[in-house]
Amino acid sequence: MSKCKNPKCHCEDCQCGDDCHCGENGNECCCGDKCHCSKPHLDHSENTPRLNRIAGQIEGIKKMISEGRYCMDIIIQLRAARSAIKSVERNILKKHIQHCVAASFASENEREEKIDELIALFEQNDD
Repeated sequence: MSKCKNPKCHCEDCQCGDDCHCGENGNECCCGDKCHCSKPHLDHSENTPRLNRIAGQIEGIKKMISEGRYCMDIIIQLRAARSAIKSVERNILKKHIQHCVAASFASENEREEKIDELIALFEQNDD
């Protein structure tokens, strides 16, 4: 365990046993500041194989372009890659809502923060 680096905080140990960086990643330290240590983030590694396939698709598209392939063939592959990326995004968002957002409902402040975070996400232009 290590001392929190926030000068306002006097906690002697942080939950992760690593250097504490209060103010990061949206979790609270015992001093009331944000800390990445108190709650581990969800594991999204199940998406890695899909992301590897997407990377392969992108490499294939680059090759199609360098070979001067037909425009519509390239566009079809671009749309397929975009669809695959959106699928990964949906998986991560679903998990975020089921775990992070649901857990935030125990605290009114945290609940409002998570709701605002989702609203900001959906307000972004995503084509």
